[in-house]
Amino acid sequence: MIGLARERLRQKALYSIVPAYALSETFTLPELQRLHEVLIGKRLQKKSFRRRIRRIEQAELLLDTGEKRSEGGRPATLYRMKQASDSYTFVRNLED
Repeated sequence: MIGLARERLRQKALYSIVPAYALSETFTLPELQRLHEVLIGKRLQKKSFRRRIRRIEQAELLLDTGEKRSEGGRPATLYRMKQASDSYTFVRNLED
């Protein structure tokens, strides 16, 4: 059963933002990308991932909190998911 749930989450990570709900209430884009990479099982190009995330921002499903988190390097913007975000899907699969 756990294997099936993990595979379902992996599939959702390929085409949706649903895995973001596994993160804390506020998160950075690098954290979101890393979660997708772990679930999918391969590294994603930062530029390609960010392009897809920008579409989510334009749809106002990913909200900039106006806060930043600093962990040694450049401060990263913190985001929060909007309620309706779970129904949004990427135009193309992340493996494409």
